[in-house]
Amino acid sequence: MLFIMAWTKSLVPLAVIFVFFFIKSFINTVIYDFRDIDGDSKAGIPTLPIYLGEPKTKLLLQTLNILIHLFLFITMIFGIANSEYSILLTCFICGVVYTTLFARKSIADSHRIKILRDAIVDGEFILAVIFREILSPSTYLGSTQTALFPRGLRSC
Repeated sequence: MLFIMAWTKSLVPLAVIFVFFFIKSFINTVIYDFRDIDGDSKAGIPTLPIYLGEPKTKLLLQTLNILIHLFLFITMIFGIANSEYSILLTCFICGVVYTTLFARKSIADSHRIKILRDAIVDGEFILAVIFREILSPSTYLGSTQTALFPRGLRSC
């Protein structure tokens, strides 16, 4: 937390980003609960897909995905969070894809489907940064100085 404080003057953007990542992590965790509904059920582990059922859990995840991205979009409009619209859009699309396609009981998924799920769910932010750099190149990835040292701090 103290490391990040060097880049911001207010705790509000940090709180916004924390809420965003917390909800995204929650969605990702529940997505992986869908993979082993039968095993969890037999073991007596009450995951959300078991407790709420698959359709209600899928609806909950889709609703959370829409709301958290809408929340972040509004904070960008009001200048609370940086206007990183390409990252926001990429994360939203990935969220729609995995809450639609992967929020279901896995029935003999092929190896390709498993790799695709892992790439989209776990690699969502990597994809977002790649698309951001393609759409609007910046100095973030091109300059170690910019990426490692906030403005006003000298490099060693």
